[in-house]
Amino acid sequence: MRYLCAMALCGLAAFVAAADDKKGDETKKDEAGVRLIDLKDVKLPEAKADAKVTVPTKIATQEELVKVFGEDGAKAIKVDFTKEYLLLFQWSGSGGDRIGSKTEMLEGKSNVMFTYTAGLTKDVKQHTALFGMPAGSTYKVQ
Repeated sequence: MRYLCAMALCGLAAFVAAADDKKGDETKKDEAGVRLIDLKDVKLPEAKADAKVTVPTKIATQEELVKVFGEDGAKAIKVDFTKEYLLLFQWSGSGGDRIGSKTEMLEGKSNVMFTYTAGLTKDVKQHTALFGMPAGSTYKVQ
């Protein structure tokens, strides 16, 4: 019985800790500070006809953010441009398409490699991914 009570308390403590994690930043950062920004409540900008997954849009100021996402979208996206910039990926492709990132630290700076993986399904969907990047970091897309 004591074992079951202890397990229940551990489970409750883990649940409370997880809930506390969600109170701060709405996104999780990797060890170098790169974060995928949740856009579920943001009106997405219309993708350009020639948009390519290998050529993201760099957003480095509040004015650029407003230009891309509009006033309401810019208010919904939490970013401190003194500490980071944004990379917006937009493309159309298979519903199974994915983009991921891997970060290496080189000479004290983040070097982020984005990798595009094409999906295998024959449907065509619009994809949008927004990443927060540490100021001074570099990136490449494969």
